[in-house]
Amino acid sequence: MYEPFLRLELTQIVIREQNLKLILYNPEREVIEKWIN
Repeated sequence: MYEPFLRLELTQIVIREQNLKLILYNPEREVIEKWIN
């Protein structure tokens, strides 16, 4: 669902430059799918 957005070059630049930490959570399975540091 979020994977295409996270792969965009602009998204990658913003994540890197702003030093963002992201957690992708799957509410149906109640698990963290991905932790981006």
